[in-house]
Formats: sequence, structure tokens, C-alpha cells
Amino acid sequence: MIVTRLWLILIAIIALGYGNPALAETPTLETLVARCDAGKAAACHDLGALRQESRDNDVRDWKMAATAFQKGCDLKHVPACNRLGDLYYSGRGVPKNHAIAVQLYTRACDARFAEACFSLGYLTSRGEGVSQSEARGQAYYHTACAGGYLEACEYEANGWFGGDAGSIDPVRAESILVAACDKGGDQSCVSLAQRLMNGNPMPKDLGRARAVLDQSCAAKGVESCLVLGAALQRGDPMPKDELRAISHLERACTLSSAKGCDLVGRYLFHGRGVVADKPRALALFDKACGLEERYCESSNLIRKAPSLSATCDNGTITACVELANLHQIYGSVLEDDARAKALYLRACDGGVAASCASVAGLLESPGNIIGDADPVGVHRYYTRACDGGHWSSCDRLARRYANGIGVAVDEAKAATLYAKACAGGENHACWAKDRFAGLAPDMEIEAASADFRPPVEIPEEPPKTGDCRIVETEFEGKIFEQESCYGYVLNGFDVGAGSAPWQALIERPAIFNGQNLSATDRVLCGGSLIKTGWILTAAHCLYIDKKDLKKSRYRIRLGLFDVTRPEGISYPILEVIPYKDYKRGDPTYANDLALIRYDTRAPLRLGELRGLRSIRIDDKPVGQRIIYGGMSAYTYGWGWTAADKSRASATLKGAKLALTTEQDCSKITRFSGALANVVLCAAGRKGEQACSGDSGGPLIYYGDPDGVPRVIGVVSSGKRCGAEGEPSRYTRVSRAIPWINQHVWPSTVTQRR
Repeated sequence: MIVTRLWLILIAIIALGYGNPALAETPTLETLVARCDAGKAAACHDLGALRQESRDNDVRDWKMAATAFQKGCDLKHVPACNRLGDLYYSGRGVPKNHAIAVQLYTRACDARFAEACFSLGYLTSRGEGVSQSEARGQAYYHTACAGGYLEACEYEANGWFGGDAGSIDPVRAESILVAACDKGGDQSCVSLAQRLMNGNPMPKDLGRARAVLDQSCAAKGVESCLVLGAALQRGDPMPKDELRAISHLERACTLSSAKGCDLVGRYLFHGRGVVADKPRALALFDKACGLEERYCESSNLIRKAPSLSATCDNGTITACVELANLHQIYGSVLEDDARAKALYLRACDGGVAASCASVAGLLESPGNIIGDADPVGVHRYYTRACDGGHWSSCDRLARRYANGIGVAVDEAKAATLYAKACAGGENHACWAKDRFAGLAPDMEIEAASADFRPPVEIPEEPPKTGDCRIVETEFEGKIFEQESCYGYVLNGFDVGAGSAPWQALIERPAIFNGQNLSATDRVLCGGSLIKTGWILTAAHCLYIDKKDLKKSRYRIRLGLFDVTRPEGISYPILEVIPYKDYKRGDPTYANDLALIRYDTRAPLRLGELRGLRSIRIDDKPVGQRIIYGGMSAYTYGWGWTAADKSRASATLKGAKLALTTEQDCSKITRFSGALANVVLCAAGRKGEQACSGDSGGPLIYYGDPDGVPRVIGVVSSGKRCGAEGEPSRYTRVSRAIPWINQHVWPSTVTQRR
């Protein structure tokens, strides 16, 4: 998984336009080209930055940016070498090659360019392009921090908090954060304040935390303003104070934070904590839009809504529907389910069947804010929609009859409605009219028995172009190699449909950030069905997209084999629960477990069920489950690697793995003490591994005396997918049995699993 914090920081640096101050004067492209051709190193750097950052598609060109940075670097311009290193790290405009990036960062760091020392520290601590060494990485962070690159100070401090430097020294770590914060290091102030607010590992001190953020915000620390504003707005962990929250967000806006402008605009637009002032709110939304294009939605919606409202009031039903749709956009400034419902009702009464379905959908939405669920109303409006020719509503009604949701179970009625929907072109109904398996919310899904044996490995042809390959890149007369992989469970084999019926898919919405996703792009993570309504997965999967999985309408999908086909059952998510000891953002991925509770009352049958069983969890405590070197286990997933042009596999893949001993795994993870044996390490003899997209999936052991398969680990992390000698890491399930029981089987810890 190469989507790292370093990449986010590099993107932020790019967005801020690092380089020659003359760039702020917006010299023309032609001027920069001429200066660069004349051997002006700084102009080559600025030309590369312009090629990289321009919003003009005719100007923006990553390859030409790389060429300009290369020329500047050849002319001994250190910042150009650093920017070229960024491109080799990300693979933009040049082949991805971490070894070349390391060479460029080293050159710049040796020239005392602190930012490059930070990048070098990050790659060294992760072992990307250079031998892994947390101690050397820590040394580079120290050099960068001492050299004035304050972003590095937080990383150096984290190393002393976590022991990356060889010992744990929270006093030294705190002093580093304090010094960086005093010098204007906004992120160090935020990190210091968050540790004070959380009380880990420093004593909890909300007063000091607030003072730190206040001081940083006053000193133009944008992130400090935003963090303090958010804490005061939430009332957690600080006392709620909306007026002061607005004040700090306004400060962020003044400092050109699009997010700050947008948040203050929402306060003023809705009159929350202040007197409503929609004209001023619109001005703030316009400012946010001018700062960042992704914040243009609010101003666009506000300008669009009045004309639609007037047209709707004049009797144009289509305008009412369009306006209702605006009020249904999740997270938008106009989001208002009650208003949307009123408009959909008007359109429904005007004969728009789809709007009747929308009313029903609002009434049955889990956690809807309109009021208590209205099963009678849901049934009434779906019936009106179905009678009006809205075939998916017929499908919804059939499912309600099949499952007794709001009505008495009536399988004959359900079959009739499924047939009607199928005749109308609803593929799901065509599958479901003959099968209702998995749709009854109160029916416990049977656990996999000893009849489920390990899959028979089918020999595959050698990897073809597009799977895994070694890419050779020439740089300054030398050849550098970088493995590039994409596809699925790396070097895995096809498994028969239904042979891993416990496999769950955490699926992104079809429309994500305004874009229509393909079926494979919707693959977020894997998981294991351990009980009806409960999925075991990896905690880091909850944060990959930086979305609330429940509110953003992510789904759990079960009983499928091919993600591109209408297979299995899809469920809305009710709750996500990260493991109590998991720390978000921890680069070690320690305690990387989570539970997801899905809504068994709202299943969506997508098509044929390709097997559906739950899987028992490992019930042997650490010490009783003997892990020996070469012990066989299996993993499954639709995942992809994190290399360039990565993609998910359409069909479920499997891999046979060999576990390392607990001692050898501890050498890889460097975990000890409370973290001893929280991870299992495994890889195949041919480089089989689980890669990004497989995260959260199971590590299955079939060798217990009763022959019953059990999930003993959860796909967590690894590096260099497919590289021999680099086992993937699997969070050990047995360490979390009490916590799992508390949530999944709360009635008794001796519940049969």
C-alpha cells in the first residue's frame, strides 16, 4: 500500500507552489522556457513547477515538468533535484523508481536542503528504495527538523514517542514538538495539542492544549485554527463553544483556508450559533471556491436552488424533483431530508413514480432524521411507485414481503412482485424470484463446516504483461530496477465460486466524489462474515478513503465471486468499530482489527448467491495455538497491489501461504511487550501475498483436528508485494477474542463460534 502520508505531504507541497519567489509573479511559459534553455537553473525549477501545477491543460504536463526539473538538477539547483525525486517516488512523468528518488533526495539532503532530508528519512524508515532502518530514518528526520523543515519535527518526535530511535523518550519528544511549535510549526502544534487532549502518552491537559492551538492559530497556523474550531464546535473533548469555534474558523478563512471559509459559510447560511446571513455566507462560499475548486459545490447549489424553487412553485414537477435531488446531496449545504421529502411528495402526487419511491426510501433510511420509521408509509409509497411502472420499487416490495419488513411474510406475493420487476428489466428480480436465500434478517447464516476444504491450487501460466514485471529505468548512466505489480492477490490462483463463502467485500458507492466508479474501482477492502450482521476486517480500512463508511453509503457485499456481475447480497452499514487498542495513523498498523455491523433488515439481493457461510474465529489463545515455520494457511481477496495502474481482480483469488515462526515474525515487526505476537507473518514460496484491496480479508487455517476452517488473522500490511522474503502481516485474531465477544456475542463469552 503505497498511498502514504508522504505522498499527501508531497501533494500539499506541490499545491503550495514551492520554489523561486518569482513564480508568484506568474512569468509566462515562454519566458521560463527561454530562461531555462539559457541555462538559468532557477527558471528550470520554476518551469517544472508551472508544468506540474497549472490548471491549464495545455500547460500542465508531468513529463515536461520532469524534463525541466532534470535540467535544473543537472545545473546544480538543489530544489529541482528534490522535486525530481518527488516525481520518481510517485511515478508522475517518469517511471516510478524509489531507488532513484533516494539518490536525488540524498543529493539534496547532502546540500542541506532540509525537505529532502525529511523525504529521505521517510523512505529509509519504510525501506523504500533503500535498506530499511528506523534509526537512520530518525536521524534524517532530526537533520530535517534541525535544518528548519518543521514538518519533520513531528516525525522525529513520533520516533521518540514510539521508540523508533532505539528507546522511548516522551520528554525529549515533547520538547521537540514544543520547540517546533514555538518556531511556527503548525502541524507540530496540532500534534502536541492532540496528545494533550487524548492524554496519550502525555498527561491530559485540555487547558494547555487549547492554549497551544490558540497561540498557533494567532501565529497563522491554519491547521491549528481548524482543529481548535472543530473541537469547540463538537464539544469534544473541549466544552462546546460555537461562537469561539466560528471565530477560529474565520481566522482560518482569513489565512486562505478553503475549508475554513466553507465551514463559516455553513454557520451563517443555517444560522447555527450566529444570526443567519446568507449573502455573507455566499461570499464565503465563493471565496472557498476561488481557493480550491472542490469547494465550489456550495456556491453553485445556492445559486441554482432559487430558480428551481420558483419554477416548482409555478407547477413544473420536474423542477420539484430536481430541487429535491439537491436537498438529498450528502454533506452539501442544502442537505435537508425533510424538505426533500415534501418536494418528492408533491412530485409523487403529480404522477412521478420515481418520486414515490424516493419518499419510501427516505422513510425507511436507517438513521433518517425525518422522524420514526413508517413501515406503513414505506409500503404505501413503494406500492404507488410499483403501480406506476417503477420496477425497482416492485423489487423493493418483493423483498419486504420475502423478509417480513413492514408486512407479514408472504413468499407468494414476493414471487409475483419479483416476476413483475423482472419483466420490467430489473436483473436482480430475475435472480431473486426463484431464490430468497440470505434475505431473511432473522435467519442466522450457517457457519462453514469441515466440508469446506482448502482450494485446489490450479497452476497458472507465468505472469503476463499487466500483472507483475521488473521495470528498468536508466538514470545518470546507471540502471535502476523497480518491481511493478497490479492485479489481485499477488501470484495467487483462481478459486472455485463458493469455496470461500465467508468472504465479504467492503464496497464504495457507485458514485464517489462525483465520479462513476467501475465495479473493480468500488473494491475498498475485504472482510470475513463471522456472524449474521457482523464483519471482521482491518481497522485501517475504515480510514483509507477518509469517509464515514455509514454516512457515505458504503456497503457490505456477501455471497459473490465476480465483482463485475450482479452477484450476492449487499447491505447498508450500521456501525463501524475499530479495535480498542488501534491507533489511527500508526505506521506500524499494530492492533489492526475492526468490526462492521451491517443492516440485516435491509438486504439488497444483487443476483445469484455464490455461496454464503460464516467463518469461525480462532478460539485458541496465544500460546495454545502453535505457530511453526512453514505452517500452511490461505488468504483470499479481490485486491490489487499499490503499484502504478493498479486494479482490482474481478474474480475472487486465493493464495496458499507459509507462516513464519512467532520469533521470526517479531524480528520483522519489531513488536515486543504488550504488542508481542499480535501479528502473524506469511508469504508464499512464489511471492504470493495479500496486497492493497485485500486488506481486511481473512487468513484461514484448515488444520485443526475437527477439520473446520477458522480465521486466525486479518490482512493488515506489508511491503513490496510479490517480493520473495517479504511476508505480509496479518493481525492475530485470538488476541482480540474478549473484545470481539463483547460486541458480537455479548450474552456469553462461551458462545459457540
